[in-house]
Amino acid sequence: MIDTADTLTESLDVMSDSPLWRRFVTDTRVYTVLLSRDLFGTWVLCQAWGSRVSERGGGKSIVVPNVAAGLAVIDVITQRRLQRGYR
Repeated sequence: MIDTADTLTESLDVMSDSPLWRRFVTDTRVYTVLLSRDLFGTWVLCQAWGSRVSERGGGKSIVVPNVAAGLAVIDVITQRRLQRGYR
């Protein structure tokens, strides 16, 4: 909390060196993954992808049980994107 009188703000239980989002690109494609809490405090992993040369793309969101599970999914996505030539 920033203010000791603030009883509503909650700190995120995330290690400071762990990324909450990642962006991957190739010459023609882009892929982004974001881990955050929604308004109800539920952890949500949002994925978005698309073309850098056209307006085509898509996305999806999945609920994860906790931040550790979300970071594990981000690690799997990172490995797959790097295998497919993203940087």
